[in-house]
Amino acid sequence: MHFEYGNVEKDYLSKKDKKMGFVINHYGHIYREVEKDIFKALIKNILSQQISSKAYETILNRFIDLTDDFDKKRLLAIDENDYRECGISKRKCEYIKTMIEHKYIYGYDFDALKELNDDEAIDALIKFPGVGKWTAQMTLIFSLGRKDILALDDFGIRKGLSMMYGEDINDKSAIKKYKDMFSPYSTIASFYIWEIAMDKAFNKWYLNGTV
Repeated sequence: MHFEYGNVEKDYLSKKDKKMGFVINHYGHIYREVEKDIFKALIKNILSQQISSKAYETILNRFIDLTDDFDKKRLLAIDENDYRECGISKRKCEYIKTMIEHKYIYGYDFDALKELNDDEAIDALIKFPGVGKWTAQMTLIFSLGRKDILALDDFGIRKGLSMMYGEDINDKSAIKKYKDMFSPYSTIASFYIWEIAMDKAFNKWYLNGTV
């Protein structure tokens, strides 16, 4: 399943900023996978913290095998040694175990987060150990499908914005203007900004374009 957006969002961003319009036209529609199960999404986001995409995929696949794809009985039965054999750090083990306890022992209703607005959902999520603002924002995007999230502390976002607009994106005022520019579709803008940050040929085609 992919994040749902279409021409309405792309046309809005293109009209709002001609540089973004140029980028959208170059890349076309960007498909981003989503995990609708918020509990699973949080665990996946914790696993992905501060490691490369390749390492994350390896560890996630091991975790899925270990837990029989997030099976309740397996999640409750596994111990720290099992986690460590998957390549998961001790601290992340603790975070994940706490998440499992909240769901299956304390009965935390993760689906209730769907009824909260963006700021409320972030405030609720960061109360969990191991869930900072970035992890909460990624959960809002890739699980709750929220369309107006610009993760200002994300390295890829800062890098992509710097490449696209030619300025050093460090202070909050410089970053905030982009959130204001892209709102209410900051998430969709983020997909293109991330794409820019990963595109080694970006400067060549972008600087030779008509922007």
